[in-house]
Amino acid sequence: MRIAVIAPFISVIVMILLIFIISWEVDYSWLAEEQGTKILSVINDSTQQSVREMLVRPRKALQLVQSEIEREKYYNSSYLNNIESYIAYFLANIHSEMPQIGAISYGDESGNYVGIRTNENGSLNLMLKDIRTEEKLNIYSGKGVDSTIIAAYGGYDPRTRPWYFPVKNKPEEQWSEIYVNKDEKMEATISFLMPVVNSSNQFKGAVCVDVNLNGINKFLKSNEAKGSGVIYIIDKDWKLIAHSGSEPVMKLVSVNPPAGEMANAIENKNPLISKTARFLQDYHIGADKVVRVDVGNSHNFVLMSRMKEPERLNWRVIVAIPEKDLIGPVRTRQNITIVIAVILSICGAIIGLMILNAIIQLILESSKAAVEFSKGNWNIRLNRKSFSLSEINELGEAFNTMAEKLNDSFHQMEESNEELIATSEELISSNRKLMESESKFRTLSESIPMAIMIYQNGYWVYTNPAGELISGYSAEELYRMHFWDFIDPKDVEKVKNLGGKREKGEEAESGYEFSIITKNGEHKHVFLIGRSIEYMGQYAGLISVFDITDIKNVQEENLKLESQLHLVQRMDAIGQLAGGIAHDFNNMLAGIMGAAQLLSNDSSSQNQKKNYIDMIMKATSRAAELTSKLLSFSRKGNKSSTVIDITKILNDTVSILRSTIDKQISIVFENGAHHSTVVGDNAMLQNVFMNMGINASHAMPCGGLLTFKTANITFDKKYCELSPFNIQPGIFVDIEIRDSGSGMTPEIQQHIFEPFFTTKEQGTGLGLSVVYGTIQDHHGLINVYSEVGRGTVFHIYLPVSQDEKVVSVQENQIISGTGTILLIDDEEIIRLTTKQMLESIGYSVLTADNGREGVEMFRKLHDKIDIIILDMIMPVMGGRDTFSHIQSIDKHAKVILSSGFSKEDDLIEMKKNGLCCFVRKPFHLAELSKSIADVLSQSV
Repeated sequence: MRIAVIAPFISVIVMILLIFIISWEVDYSWLAEEQGTKILSVINDSTQQSVREMLVRPRKALQLVQSEIEREKYYNSSYLNNIESYIAYFLANIHSEMPQIGAISYGDESGNYVGIRTNENGSLNLMLKDIRTEEKLNIYSGKGVDSTIIAAYGGYDPRTRPWYFPVKNKPEEQWSEIYVNKDEKMEATISFLMPVVNSSNQFKGAVCVDVNLNGINKFLKSNEAKGSGVIYIIDKDWKLIAHSGSEPVMKLVSVNPPAGEMANAIENKNPLISKTARFLQDYHIGADKVVRVDVGNSHNFVLMSRMKEPERLNWRVIVAIPEKDLIGPVRTRQNITIVIAVILSICGAIIGLMILNAIIQLILESSKAAVEFSKGNWNIRLNRKSFSLSEINELGEAFNTMAEKLNDSFHQMEESNEELIATSEELISSNRKLMESESKFRTLSESIPMAIMIYQNGYWVYTNPAGELISGYSAEELYRMHFWDFIDPKDVEKVKNLGGKREKGEEAESGYEFSIITKNGEHKHVFLIGRSIEYMGQYAGLISVFDITDIKNVQEENLKLESQLHLVQRMDAIGQLAGGIAHDFNNMLAGIMGAAQLLSNDSSSQNQKKNYIDMIMKATSRAAELTSKLLSFSRKGNKSSTVIDITKILNDTVSILRSTIDKQISIVFENGAHHSTVVGDNAMLQNVFMNMGINASHAMPCGGLLTFKTANITFDKKYCELSPFNIQPGIFVDIEIRDSGSGMTPEIQQHIFEPFFTTKEQGTGLGLSVVYGTIQDHHGLINVYSEVGRGTVFHIYLPVSQDEKVVSVQENQIISGTGTILLIDDEEIIRLTTKQMLESIGYSVLTADNGREGVEMFRKLHDKIDIIILDMIMPVMGGRDTFSHIQSIDKHAKVILSSGFSKEDDLIEMKKNGLCCFVRKPFHLAELSKSIADVLSQSV
């Protein structure tokens, strides 16, 4: 039996050893060639992708810088401080993401130059040449001119540099040739160039971003080829741009002054670079072809391919890997595998033989014992003897017989015992976890300030102490109440409906506010979050309630303060405009008085009299229009959010300013925006433009030019992310407000939007801070540029609304009618002229010169009076009290309020109580006749 089992086992081991011996002699050079080609392609593609990203990302960054310089017209200043500040700010934010950027520079046609250079430690160096540096190129230790000068060079002219004259000769985006910087670092650099032009597309200068080739060197070193292989990049003249070795890329051509130039690849000290470069040049090897090149006694795989992007650079990437680096690991792994396999095979054979011998002995001895067990001889002991192969069958039969006799009794006993132990342990564990969970919930529920409450079948069934504190009721009282019993009546229906759904297991809204009335009658605002749960075997509602009363009170108080602040600012502007308003009204009254005197002259012809009447009408309309705009500007009201037209607001603002500020100041409005509708508050935005116009007039005490100009501009996602304002990408309307006044210093410009900062002796310092807040509320942005002696320009950008409403304008038409009208007004001239106008179109008119007389007349004749025209401000009895008395006589009386001024709150209250409409004085007959016709057509 032993021989029958062991012989096949030994045969298998001998076959495995023969396979290993044959494998030892196999040649794997074909595998190295196949894998080498794949590895070269992968490394080449990965290198091209990474280098392309290192070049493309700085190009996109420069495009953002160029657009900012052109949009803000920074190139107009003789000082380059604005460009200097912007580039420094921009580089500080992107250096960690783009360490390959060496510098961003700007040069102009005057030979001025400003650049910000980055260092490996993240610090910045300013490089500057303008009138402040006495025509020298100064390099500073920091990013500002207040830092120490670490180097200075004479004779530097950006117009001669390889990053400037190509883009001037051909003003378009382009890459420069590789050059060596003429500073103390002497770094090999390639630049991306862009022209800077004005609005007339005239060339003003060039801006460039420098990409240090040292950055590509570092990348290649960190990603070098396998083993002793190399990766290197060359240009069209075979000059070495970067490589993964440690040898320098440049060669020194001058010691004093220090100067360097790019070396040819065949001059490199690394033989794998120089030899492969020589081979590729001599044999004119084409791109994307793998060749084998011998360097000394080493065979190498070499692949050269062209850089696909940026395609204008005409660079090539070359990867070289020695063949031994590919075959060596394969051979080593093969040898190690064979040795391990042989050792494991020998050990397995020895262990297998030992196990087989023990098993055979055990089977033989067990067979005899099993036979004795089946006979009932339980004292038998196993003896180590030799048995024949047939005794294995006897062992199986003996154990089957014994299993049939003992299996049922022993197994049933063990299974029952195990089930009992498992069940007991599960019950103990579940009970312990339940007690721990209940203890944690109770501790959490009783310690947090948020009310946690459960209701079921309409009644409260649980509350924590916070629930008692918020409601004012004890837990015992709550458990006897419906869950809606202390809800404010105005919110009961909503809370009851949502709560009912929740306790039925249905989906219901969660996260809403409502009011409650506590046990002591106090009203509180609360916020509820709820969900449906299973409680005591049934659905129930679980809610968390927060007391937000204090938060709501603070919000209401803040809204009141904000409204008062805007009103104070508008009143301050009205006060500053008062002199101009009085002057304009005196001119209008003088025109009316002169025309009236000429009209009274009997010698005037009919045409002359008609001209005098037209003069009076035009002067009256102009005065009414000015009054209406001023009332609209000064009106108190809550902030609204509607679609409004910026062009109309600016037209109204310019109209008021022309009538009020110093006449020596010329005001011009240039509308260049195709889209001018925005979502916002009309009064707040007019307040912004009015105050900025007044501020501009203060800067021009001897007269000047004030220009309002609109245009459209689009901000992309990148610009919005870099902006300090919370704005979204899209189309904006650009409102430019420019004056030719005294201007501001940079120090003042830094503080003008701060609250209470002012340069006026009696100023509040709230004007521009409120302007700044209003623009933020409208999701816009504002910036300022000013030079002392040259003036100031503000740019306000507001997002354009896609909803553009067109209001149709109808021609004035006088509508005739019949009926009796009671006219109540304390001004005799109003009573006489209005009476004659209404009688001329068919109405009968009764008049009263104060409210009390009008009420008595209406009391006697209210059955005959069809409509009442009522003045607001009168002696004896005012319009509001008169309206109340008329309503007490006949609540269906039709009343039109006519006034030159009325309080907004009074007007709203009277409309709620039945006032039909409001007509502002002075009015045209067409306007008044239409209002009367509309009111008379209304059913009672």
